[in-house]
Amino acid sequence: MIKLETAQLIQELIAYLIAYFPTVTLAGYVEAWLAKKFGDKTPEYAGFLTLNPIVHMDPIGIAFVALPPHFGFGKRMPMDLDNIKKKHKTAKILLLFMSRAITHLILIVLVLLFFGLIGKQALMYLVEGNIHPAIYSTLLIFHALLNLNILSAVIYFIIGLVRTCIHFLIPDIENQSGFMQLATFIFPFLMILVLGPYVETILRIFLIKFFGIL
Repeated sequence: MIKLETAQLIQELIAYLIAYFPTVTLAGYVEAWLAKKFGDKTPEYAGFLTLNPIVHMDPIGIAFVALPPHFGFGKRMPMDLDNIKKKHKTAKILLLFMSRAITHLILIVLVLLFFGLIGKQALMYLVEGNIHPAIYSTLLIFHALLNLNILSAVIYFIIGLVRTCIHFLIPDIENQSGFMQLATFIFPFLMILVLGPYVETILRIFLIKFFGIL
């Protein structure tokens, strides 16, 4: 017989896996849409201008969702920044580099608005578990969405800064794709593995303070 703690861990993992798909799909779609808007159709030709989650999911990225602090990432999107239109090109490139972080921030706000609408009583039910299983599962998914997008916003903000510095300050290194993958992902990912538990703790304290849950 499955223990209660094991069942709760499985339910939490399922919630994170469900939250993973809309998170990476929307972030990938927005980045592809912006790239096309700014003149680069490379992501569209590669098939990323779609809301099909299968296109955006990454097998390794979804595997990491199962590991604390439950961070998942989507496929790396090909781009050709030489195609970006010249007018305000610097600002457009910067916005592209930060597009995923911005999308995650917007999703955070939407989830917080959802929690604000349902009120602190429902959140107390989420904490206590004294609620109908279907409603509890729904709240758990939104909670996973919040956690996942906070971590994603942090790591993609760091990635955006690293990509910006490399592109504008040391562009010769940018052509070395292996180095770029290392510099723009592995370093910030290691940071989030270290800082992730602290981010989650801060999140819980914020929810308690913001919604008045004791």
